[in-house]
Amino acid sequence: MTVEDLNFWWLFFTCFVIPSAFFVQTVEICSDKNLLNTYVKGELFGWSSDEKWVNCAALTCLDLIVLNQKYTFPGFTIVLCCYIFGILRRILESFDTNIEEKNDFQMIFNFYLKNSKKIQTCVQQVEDSFSLLLFFVYGYMFCSIFNVSTLLIRVNPKNTPDMSLMIPHYISIVLVLGAFYITSFRATAVHETGVKIKDRVHAIVAVSDSADPEQKCLLLSAVAEFPSKIIITGWNLFKLNGHFTHRTAGIIITYSILLSQLDQ
Repeated sequence: MTVEDLNFWWLFFTCFVIPSAFFVQTVEICSDKNLLNTYVKGELFGWSSDEKWVNCAALTCLDLIVLNQKYTFPGFTIVLCCYIFGILRRILESFDTNIEEKNDFQMIFNFYLKNSKKIQTCVQQVEDSFSLLLFFVYGYMFCSIFNVSTLLIRVNPKNTPDMSLMIPHYISIVLVLGAFYITSFRATAVHETGVKIKDRVHAIVAVSDSADPEQKCLLLSAVAEFPSKIIITGWNLFKLNGHFTHRTAGIIITYSILLSQLDQ
């Protein structure tokens, strides 16, 4: 089993961490009848049973359904996206390695023109298939980050009888932030590998003296557009590259600072 496969399985099992944390919290709530009644009334529009076990069963079943919809299934989608991005990156790295191993300019010229279009088509097909899904995945992660961070910043320990109830929310914000940046870095790695291929071809052309100048110009013109074709987007509304991760980090930090200042 490769390191890439191990990382994939780690990401897969991480999908169950947040639901498990909230489920443990539900079990703890079931041990307190008054707290259980309060939660059941809040979740079931004011209804609660006089029987503790009925309330516990109702809250447990509801939590299992909601937690799977809210965390587990989106987590599976994020893992799938990361896995696909990893495959694309390995394809591009193999393409880059083949270019590096060729010593003759004519061989590089023929190899690049023959295979670059296939790789661009492959990336474009993945982009067409996953673009809308990525838009919803990033929308979900953004909403989760802002929602949970707002809750954690505004919570007052003095007015919270049991701060242990907030532990699942702390776990949630850490893992969602981690998922957000892991997905972003994996998508960005696809584009950065395309840039690396362009730089590789530029370096080869720069040191090649015996090649036909027209072929050099043709190859440089073709490779100049290569990175722009190798990029993942969210329904063409945002591009997943290095600038995206920097901008989103700035937005999240700025939001947290403003919210903490307003709350004071």
